[in-house]
Amino acid sequence: MIIQISLYLIIAASVMAFLRLFIGPRKEDRIVALDAGTTMTAVLLVLLAYIYKRSIFLDTGLLYAVLAFIATLVAVKFLKKEL
Repeated sequence: MIIQISLYLIIAASVMAFLRLFIGPRKEDRIVALDAGTTMTAVLLVLLAYIYKRSIFLDTGLLYAVLAFIATLVAVKFLKKEL
């Protein structure tokens, strides 16, 4: 029961973060929303790995989290160069 509730909460938070990504008023808000959304998506993959007892979801979540972190750094560096 707790797993299902946390799954629904993570999905809801991811949807809200991606909504902020699309309708964010500033570029900084969009970068923060992208980082939050990708982090929650990685957590969702780890939770799915726990539910289905499949290690491929865990590996994918870890790789996704690392690539999302690198993408956030690149976006911040690009934004800093623009200012």
